[in-house]
Amino acid sequence: MGDTPLRIVGAPGSPYSRKLRAVLLYRRIPHAWIQRGAPESHNLPQPRVDLLPQLIVPGADGALAARVDSTPLIRELESSFGGRSVIHPDPVVAFIDALLEDYADEWLTKAMFHRAGHRSRRVHHRRPAVGAAAVPVPAQVPAVAPRGLHGPRVGRGTHRRPSARGHRLRAALRRLSIAA
Repeated sequence: MGDTPLRIVGAPGSPYSRKLRAVLLYRRIPHAWIQRGAPESHNLPQPRVDLLPQLIVPGADGALAARVDSTPLIRELESSFGGRSVIHPDPVVAFIDALLEDYADEWLTKAMFHRAGHRSRRVHHRRPAVGAAAVPVPAQVPAVAPRGLHGPRVGRGTHRRPSARGHRLRAALRRLSIAA
């Protein structure tokens, strides 16, 4: 792939960008990290499918080309650059490694993205950027009242407004008791 440093366009929150960058760092392959949307990324070639990370490499004709999909890129880097390898020499261990990597790429990221988008109703600490200490929420922030099957409390009395969710749950429970 040449002597010039590779360029990787990615985002800090992208697990695939982190994976490819970790391989480049581990293998000591010279590269430049370019944040997606940064001025340096505007004049770079664009891939056919706009995914992250994008590895900018010389194409067959010598012109720069953007390549995506971290796992095939890592396999290509193995054959293009010598030195430290991330693929085990034993074919059985290499297969298990590839199987675990494929599983992690497809399924563990779903759990990660679910956790990143999940917001608890009773948040006691703000979640800062990775590596920073948790900052307590000031006492002036009102607590969010928990919702039950009947929805939020209305006024100061014990009257509760039934929620649609509660009606659906009770109807499903009635159908189950009839069927049993």
